[in-house]
Amino acid sequence: MTNQQIKYFLIVLGILDIVSFLRSFEMGIYMWDELKTILEYGFESAMGFWDKVLRIGLPLLHLTMMALLFTSGYFLARVKKTGIIFYYVLFPLRLLTLTLTFGFLLKLMESGGCNIFYKAVLTLTIALEFLRLLFMIWIHRALISEKHKL
Repeated sequence: MTNQQIKYFLIVLGILDIVSFLRSFEMGIYMWDELKTILEYGFESAMGFWDKVLRIGLPLLHLTMMALLFTSGYFLARVKKTGIIFYYVLFPLRLLTLTLTFGFLLKLMESGGCNIFYKAVLTLTIALEFLRLLFMIWIHRALISEKHKL
């Protein structure tokens, strides 16, 4: 890949990250409200320890992922190496929350009603996420080796 192709590729990935952020924004608002409710009213007395950990941990995980998603998208769209580092941190969170780069493909299959096609598209989007990780590692190595300057 040439220097110009790498720049365009990173810009497209940054835009896709910002689109993923916008798609998950509604869920982020829900998680924020959930976290505020927990902090305001506390827990039910019958909840076990791990229930409490999950009740706080999941909203915090999702909100952290959203902040990193926007940050990664911003820096990748501006063609900064920092965006690649943010993506490395973001990758496991993307898989945990299923906020994938090509997750919009799942929305297309959601109304189809055929379960096997949805599973196939889910597998495809996860495979594309791993492929993106490989490309990011390849680009990062090329940038480190000073072969390409941004």
